[in-house]
Amino acid sequence: LTGPDELTQAVKRLTNALIAFDEASIFTIHGFCRRVLSEQAFASGADFTAEVLTDDLPLLEEVVADYARSHLGTLSVEEYGWCVEHSVFFDGASESDWRVSGRVMTSERLKTLHTIISSPFIRLVPEGTTVEEARAQRDPFGLALAVTYDLVTFVREGLTRRKLEAGIISFGDMLLNVHTALAGRNGPRLAEALRASFRAALI
Repeated sequence: LTGPDELTQAVKRLTNALIAFDEASIFTIHGFCRRVLSEQAFASGADFTAEVLTDDLPLLEEVVADYARSHLGTLSVEEYGWCVEHSVFFDGASESDWRVSGRVMTSERLKTLHTIISSPFIRLVPEGTTVEEARAQRDPFGLALAVTYDLVTFVREGLTRRKLEAGIISFGDMLLNVHTALAGRNGPRLAEALRASFRAALI
């Protein structure tokens, strides 16, 4: 500040800011994304009638069980043991036959899988050896890698499909949907609408 006039103006701005503080836009990250999706439903392409699901881990567990029953049923005990040994997800959690129970991972590894499939910034490496090729070659590590790749792909698509069919959305989906909308075809229009609605937002 170089003079009395600038000091007076600065004090005035700070005073006005304190008076108007209660009018400021303050959100949790999920609250902000939920408001964006509801108020900008057309620009974001979101289903504003979707019901919010606070915990989608049970639904994820069902999808994983579907994968285990439909894709791992032909594996021998030895081959499944290779997956348990070399995959980051399979841990032999089921005390009974995994082909019946569908339970192939503990809750902690299920949470890790949830984190991976919920992030738009995590990409799978290109698929290498297929499950059939790895089994034919009796390649333990190759089989575990192929099954892991298949699992993540199946679960990511399957969980999204189930939520759409049920008309539900999780908190994690809110972040992902806003990111997808901003990166998509209507992204510039959505960004412009947000700038018009919020000069600033405290997240």
